[in-house]
Amino acid sequence: MYPKVRFRGFDESWRTEKLKNIGESFSGLSGKKSSDFGHGEAKYITYLNILNNPIIDTKLTDKIEIDNKQHLVKKGDIFFTISSETPQEVGLSSVLDTNLNECYLNSFSFGYRLKEISMFDNLFNSYNFRSPNFRRKMYILAQGISRYNISKKAVLNETICFPKISEQKQIGKLIKLMNSLLSLQQRKLELEKQLKFFLFQNAIPSKEAVIFKPKIRFREFQDKWKYAKLSEIYNTTRGAS
Repeated sequence: MYPKVRFRGFDESWRTEKLKNIGESFSGLSGKKSSDFGHGEAKYITYLNILNNPIIDTKLTDKIEIDNKQHLVKKGDIFFTISSETPQEVGLSSVLDTNLNECYLNSFSFGYRLKEISMFDNLFNSYNFRSPNFRRKMYILAQGISRYNISKKAVLNETICFPKISEQKQIGKLIKLMNSLLSLQQRKLELEKQLKFFLFQNAIPSKEAVIFKPKIRFREFQDKWKYAKLSEIYNTTRGAS
């Protein structure tokens, strides 16, 4: 397999492997009651953390008591959602890019651990397992009507394509840069929306204003605004029936 666009200097074919051949799965928390959550010296990675983040946000973990019977997560693990109300949210993945002490996985997801972690870049994996090609496979596997589920066994039977680690790192750096640029643009857009709302609120006076003038206006305009009913200044017409 060869991608259509790639960095100069890389021309080797990408490998294609079934997930079950290059890694192993593990389950999330089991045997827990609602009273076990929200306190304790251990942490667990929540379902929403996986759903919303290609890379796990380590600040968004919840507390739980230490339980040596549970499976601890570690850097490089990939987590998959196994149940959702929509097929678009089933099989969504997130990569753990740092080591966490005494941390488990929620019970509505399963973990996947690569056997040769040195062969993979975490940033690349965060993109690869959310790529359109891999997501289409997850849509097909999602089963249900009012709620959709995915089989861990079926996911492990799917294939993933990847290049050698040096090309993965280049792709990962590019993705990180693009995400940073998108975040900056998103923040800029939010600020401009706030400015637009402020202008609407202050550039058009309210009916109750004591002096019927807007709080903000162009320098050359100082006259009061007029106030009238629409029926006094517009004629109404009926459209074709």
